[in-house]
Amino acid sequence: MTELVELAVDSLRSVGIELREGMSEGELAETERKFGFVFSPDHREFLSLVTPVGEGWVNWRVDAESALRARVHSPIDIILDDVTERIFWLESWGVRPASTQEALRVAEIQMRAWPQLIPIYSHRFVPAAPIGRGAPVFSVYFTDTIYYGDNLLDYFHREFGGPGDSTSIESDDVAESLWPWSKFAMGDGSLE
Repeated sequence: MTELVELAVDSLRSVGIELREGMSEGELAETERKFGFVFSPDHREFLSLVTPVGEGWVNWRVDAESALRARVHSPIDIILDDVTERIFWLESWGVRPASTQEALRVAEIQMRAWPQLIPIYSHRFVPAAPIGRGAPVFSVYFTDTIYYGDNLLDYFHREFGGPGDSTSIESDDVAESLWPWSKFAMGDGSLE
C-alpha cells in the first residue's frame, strides 16, 4: 500500500466517515468493464482497501447502474447542457455553428477526447487511468471546474477535515496529461 492511500484512508477514519470492506480485484475489473474506464492507481488502491458509504459517496457495489452511469458521464454531460442552452462555447472549438444540434455534435466530439473523470464524492472527480499516482481531484459543477485537491489525501483533508498534508507525498507529474481539464480548472476558457 502506498503512503498516500494509507494516509487518505486514515484521514477518513479520523473524521468518522463510514468505511466498509474494499472491493475485490474482480469487482474492480467488472466495474471498469461495465463503465468503460480504468481506475487510476491511487483510486483503485483506495477502493481495494475501503468503500466509503453515506450520502454523496459513489458506491460501485450498491448504487443503481443508471445512477452510476449518470455520475460517470456527468462532467461532460453537464457542460454539453450548457452548450445546448447557448451558455457555453470554447474558442478552441472554432466558430460556434448556427444550429444548436451541430454545435452540440462538435462540442461532444471535442469533449469525448478529454481525459475521463471518475466520480468519488458528490461532484468531485479523479482522472481515470492512464493517469499516474498522485493525481489531483477536480470539482466539476456545471462549467465551474476547479482543482479541489492535489491528490486523494489533500482532497479528503479539504472536504472533510482531519489530518492530511500532501506536501510530503511523492506523485507523478500529471498536469500535462490532464489537459484540457487542468487549463479549464485554472480558468483558461480558451484552451488554446
